[in-house]
Amino acid sequence: MRPAVSSPPPAALVLRLLPSILLLPVSALLLFLSYCYHYLGYRNKAARRTALPNRKTVLITGADTPTGLALARLFYRAGHKVVGADVNASVAPFSASIADFYRLPAPRPAPSHLQKSRKEQAPGGERAPWLKWIFRPQKFGVARRIPYSMRVSNIIGTQEACLWILCDHVTQQEHAEQTINAWSFVDPQRTCAFIHPPKEVRAILEEPTALAAFVNGLEGTHIRAPKISRVFSRAEIHRALGASPKGTKFVLEEEITPERAALMRAYDKEREKRDSGIGGVADDDDVEDVVNEESRTPMRITLPMQTMNETYTTIAELKISKQLPWIMREVVEGEEYAAHVLVVNGELKAFVVSKPESLPAVQRGSPVSRKLLTAGRNHAEIHVPAFVTPDSAFHATLLGFTQTLVSALPDSHGLSTHLTLTFRVSSFPTPTGTAQTIFATSCSTAASPTLASLLQLSRTPETAAKLVAAYLSAVPTPTAENGKVIEPAVRINGHREDEEGAVIFLPEAGVGTVYALPVAVRELLILPIVEVLLWRRVTRKRLVERLREVVENVVHLINLIAFGKEELFELEDPWPALLWWHVVEPMRLLKGVWRGGEVVG
Repeated sequence: MRPAVSSPPPAALVLRLLPSILLLPVSALLLFLSYCYHYLGYRNKAARRTALPNRKTVLITGADTPTGLALARLFYRAGHKVVGADVNASVAPFSASIADFYRLPAPRPAPSHLQKSRKEQAPGGERAPWLKWIFRPQKFGVARRIPYSMRVSNIIGTQEACLWILCDHVTQQEHAEQTINAWSFVDPQRTCAFIHPPKEVRAILEEPTALAAFVNGLEGTHIRAPKISRVFSRAEIHRALGASPKGTKFVLEEEITPERAALMRAYDKEREKRDSGIGGVADDDDVEDVVNEESRTPMRITLPMQTMNETYTTIAELKISKQLPWIMREVVEGEEYAAHVLVVNGELKAFVVSKPESLPAVQRGSPVSRKLLTAGRNHAEIHVPAFVTPDSAFHATLLGFTQTLVSALPDSHGLSTHLTLTFRVSSFPTPTGTAQTIFATSCSTAASPTLASLLQLSRTPETAAKLVAAYLSAVPTPTAENGKVIEPAVRINGHREDEEGAVIFLPEAGVGTVYALPVAVRELLILPIVEVLLWRRVTRKRLVERLREVVENVVHLINLIAFGKEELFELEDPWPALLWWHVVEPMRLLKGVWRGGEVVG
């Protein structure tokens, strides 16, 4: 049970729901335009569905995410069949790009008595009807006792999918190993390709200490990783501080070990008893000393302190041992960049570099409005990716490093995965000017939301065809009974894939940004106006400044709508976005308030 939270003011909930109400006329107009578009382009649409001779079936799990939906639309436009599946409630069944949709059970270990061959498995199961799927997904029966791996194998076998792309955050982050087992169990001869790295590669890329050691051991590149290590004693901390150059900062953070996790669970139980008024354990001084607020939240300490005495005193007070280690990270300051990569069979098929930029935040100066706006805003700023031009030397440096990194991974020739590499560019003065050092700070194998931005901004048919061909190049080449390779006449929208090397996709010049319309309307239109209306004791000069800020935010919103791309809306496929704006998101907010008294961000 989560800690009790105070009930938000009703006005904060209204601010969250107001975009859904204000966008109703806009949605009606967009729906009318969509039907006109469908009516005028019906023949082209029907021809596109039947024109592709070698039509492939692609399974996308996590189809309700922006990345999954963007991938589904990409393959659908190319004439392929897309099968969607997801664990949670979704608007993906309403998408015209998804031919069939399945609900997946929550991933859990598969019982041994269910380990059958694909021929012995039951058919794919029920498909989710729309209204029951959105409003009461937990009441809609979908073979709940079938484990996640068996369910996925049923879908692959029934639909004869040749490619499985994971965009499911639950599977990616918490049950990746089970997904790998499901793939090898379903398809021992690998007739269905799989976009996800094996366990050995994930252990290198997603473990911070392993990634730092791997990057610092690469040859032929000047990019290195910040120092990061697991420390088990105070002496190790002092040695690391003493061996570092002057001015180097470190962040010391508790590692969540099983022992420390047990303390956190004990704190949750203690807090639950306190909230419910049950006594007993709360009066035990011994338990009170162990189960405290520090046990609930991992500590983060920046070293060294301002004085040496403060540093020694802080380290001396740490609870550190072999059972309770700490993670020591070097602090690297500088601009952050991210490289989003698609690797297929060890080759870079798509590569783009982006820099996250925040939309201008609303200034909150009125004491009356500060609490209201804080409750009504997102917990984080709105971030939109700005793509780095491919003709720059910095882009070429990151591309070369990524190629070196991928080629050095174990069994790189058979590696097919998404990668998101995070970099920081640190500048420092030199006798001749300013020098820069590039640090590789982290890596993720999950499908990045910025990948959806990349896919949705690829509006030219040639670019879309290259991306589809890049994904389908993971599909094994068919062989005849005599063992000879059958020549694959794979054509995407009339274009044959270039067989000479890897296809490196780079964004076109002048691409915009991807945004969420309800969030942009709330942050750039509603909240600035509310701030002006709630301002107290305002002078004429201050009022003019506030109105100027409102106008600037409105202009920014207009630029987003005119030159950007909404993350869910497509004129030829409007229903997922409209249902999310006016049904799913409002219901989610009301459900959060009903259950826990909080406005979900």
